[in-house]
Amino acid sequence: ADFKDARYATSAEIGLMLGFPPPVDKRVDQSNAIFGVPYNRWSYQNMRRLYPSAAVRGAKEPTHLVRKIDPKIEALSFNRADNSPSNLVSFLTETYTDAFMVLHKGEVVFERYLNGMTADAPHQMMSVTKSFAGLLALLAESQGLLREEDLVTKWVPELNASGAFNEATVGQVLNMTNSTAFSENYSDPDSDIQQYGRVLGLIRAKADEQLPDNLYDYLVTLKKGPLDHGAQYEYQTPKADVLNWLTNRATGLSFEENLAESLWIPLGADGETYVLLDKNGNLFAGGGLNASPNNLA
Repeated sequence: ADFKDARYATSAEIGLMLGFPPPVDKRVDQSNAIFGVPYNRWSYQNMRRLYPSAAVRGAKEPTHLVRKIDPKIEALSFNRADNSPSNLVSFLTETYTDAFMVLHKGEVVFERYLNGMTADAPHQMMSVTKSFAGLLALLAESQGLLREEDLVTKWVPELNASGAFNEATVGQVLNMTNSTAFSENYSDPDSDIQQYGRVLGLIRAKADEQLPDNLYDYLVTLKKGPLDHGAQYEYQTPKADVLNWLTNRATGLSFEENLAESLWIPLGADGETYVLLDKNGNLFAGGGLNASPNNLA
């Protein structure tokens, strides 16, 4: 690949958010931070400058990763889908990668940072957040605080009003098999996932749109899909928020408190980690975590 190709320009090369103030056409805001290209080259490393957030406490005594870099990894070559030759360095550039780290038996054997990213910088994790919400729910189960057989409404009776979660079990929500009428089509501005983003305040609301005031008010409006609960896996982001809601109730801890006490502090994760909040200060577990490569490793 030609690394000077404008298609793969870094945030700094584009000039995003440079200057006091930046030029109008180089400014990043809530209208272009999530889906706006190339503006998200800057925003995904600077989310808390655009949205409210809650900090995750880190360890006072950090764990330092052992690094034994294997030069053979950088030398890997392969063919692209069109059968043209490529290599790992080209691949990372052509996929707009900011950070790439490989662990083997607990050691860092390769790492590469692009677009101004570093090993200690927090980066928007999107749906990786869901994996942590699931893990915290399973930790609560292992501690005897909840059971997968429990009805969701045992912990969140407010969801009796939602067909998507009324009569569903914790395990079904954990496995995303509860039946929910929700379209996860990111390219359709009228889809449910886009409306979810507008409820949270991640995307600006339409001028004539009437939306629930916050995440919790939105979740209770979700309706049941055509299938029975448990009949089919279907990936739908608000399920992670409901899982987090019931885990909060079962543990008495918020997502950020639980993440700090159960994982970050015991593992020795330090530095800056945070989770985004909706416009009313409510944390959302569908995609708000911002964490560094070192801490994730």
